[in-house]
Amino acid sequence: MTIRILIVTFLFVILLNVLGLFEPINNRIYDYYLFLNKSNIVNQDIVIIAIDEKSIKKIGYWPWPRTVYVKLLEKVIKSKPAVIGIHLS
Repeated sequence: MTIRILIVTFLFVILLNVLGLFEPINNRIYDYYLFLNKSNIVNQDIVIIAIDEKSIKKIGYWPWPRTVYVKLLEKVIKSKPAVIGIHLS
């Protein structure tokens, strides 16, 4: 009888996991973990260049001409980065 209860409970937990019902709890636990260990995840060697409202007001709406990207990349390359990643969406 005890083994049946354990098997049913185990299958029920697997079903809840497959349905994604543990995901919000998992996300909150992970967020709390990152909050506690935030000094361990900051990397001063990584720089993210983002497009903000100020940039849009100055340069114009999306998509920008290629010359804008060239000027940006020229400035970035001057600091001799090991890697440059570009995400356009």
